[in-house]
Amino acid sequence: MLTNCAFVVALASAWVAEWIYEKADDDGYLILVARLTRTLAYLVIPLLFLPTVEQRFPEFLALALWGSFLICWIMHRILNNPSLLYELRSLFAVAASAAIYSAIDAISGGPGGPALITIVASTVLLLAMHWLEKSLSAKRIESEYRHLFWVSVHYIGFCASALLYALTDHVTVTVLIAGLYYVAVSYVVILQPVTKPSLSVSHKLAFFLLGLGPVMTLLGIWSDAWLGFALVSVVVLGFMVHVRSTHNRVLTKKLGGQTIQFWLYHGLVMACYLGISNTLFEEWSVVTTIALLLHAVVVLFLTLNPRFKALLRLSLLLYGMTTLKLLLLDLDDASTPVRVGALMAIGLILMIAAYYYQKMAEKYGAGTAPAAS
Repeated sequence: MLTNCAFVVALASAWVAEWIYEKADDDGYLILVARLTRTLAYLVIPLLFLPTVEQRFPEFLALALWGSFLICWIMHRILNNPSLLYELRSLFAVAASAAIYSAIDAISGGPGGPALITIVASTVLLLAMHWLEKSLSAKRIESEYRHLFWVSVHYIGFCASALLYALTDHVTVTVLIAGLYYVAVSYVVILQPVTKPSLSVSHKLAFFLLGLGPVMTLLGIWSDAWLGFALVSVVVLGFMVHVRSTHNRVLTKKLGGQTIQFWLYHGLVMACYLGISNTLFEEWSVVTTIALLLHAVVVLFLTLNPRFKALLRLSLLLYGMTTLKLLLLDLDDASTPVRVGALMAIGLILMIAAYYYQKMAEKYGAGTAPAAS
C-alpha cells in the first residue's frame, strides 16, 4: 500500500513539474527529467497489480498479463505515447506465451479452469481490438497495431484449437479443424488485410496440419481415428493445390513452385489410400496395387491439360511402381484366385484407360489446334 501511494505521489509530481516547466517556457534538463519520469510512470501503471497476482493467485498470472495488455492498449489510445506502443507489443508477446504455456500445462494435468478462462478472455479481447480498430475494413492496414493484428491471427488459431480440444478431447478433430482454420485464413478474401503479410506461413501450416491425416493413417497410428481425417485432408489439399487463382499462383511461387506442390500432394494421396487399404482389407497388397494403377491413370489424364504436363514423370513413376509391385510381391504372395482377379482387374483398367485417353487426347488436340492457328 505504501509503495502504491509513493508511486501516485511521484506520478503527480512529475505531471505537475512538467506542466509548470512548460508554462515557464523552460527547455532545460529539468523538464526532460519530468517527462522521462512521467513516461516511466505510464509504463509501470499496467504492471502494478502483477506482483500481487503472482503471489496470491499464480494460476491466474497469464490472465493478469492480458489485463495489463488491455490497460496498456487503453492508455495508448488515450495518451498516444510511443513508449506505450512498444510496451503493448512486449505485453502481447509475454501474455500470449503465458497463455500457450498454461494451456499446454492444463493438457499435462495442470489446472484447466484458469487456462480456459485466459484463452476465452484473450480471444474476445483480440477480436474486440480488431473490431474497434476496423482492421478488416481497409485493403491495407495503416493502424499502429498492424503488427499485433498479423500475429494475432496465429494466436487466435491456437486458442480455437485449444478450446476445441477442451470440448472434444479428440486430437484428430482438433488437428483437422486447425488445418481448416489455416485454409480459411489463406483463402477467405475478407480476411486478407490481416492475413496477407503471413500468407505463406498460413499456407504451410495448413499443408502440414492437413497432411498429418494421410501420414498417420499410413503409419497405422490411431488409424481408425485418422481415416475420415485423411479423406477430408485429401479433398481440401486437392483444392489448395489445383485451384486456379492469382492468390494461389503467388503462394506456389513462394513455396517452391507448382510442380513441388503437385508432387507433395500426390505423395499424400498415396499415403492416404495405402493406409486405408492396410486398415480395411486383409489382403491389402493387391488392393494397393490396383489403387496405385488407378492413381497413375488419373495423373496421366491430368497431363492432357498443359497446366499439369509436369506430372507426366509422376504418372510414369506410378506405373513403374505398380508393375514392380505386381511382379515381385503380389504374384508370389497372393493365392491363385486373387492373382487371377488382380490381373483381370489391372488389364481391364488399362484397356478402359487407353481407350478413353485416346479419345480425350484427340479432343484436346482438336480444341488446341484452332487456337494455335
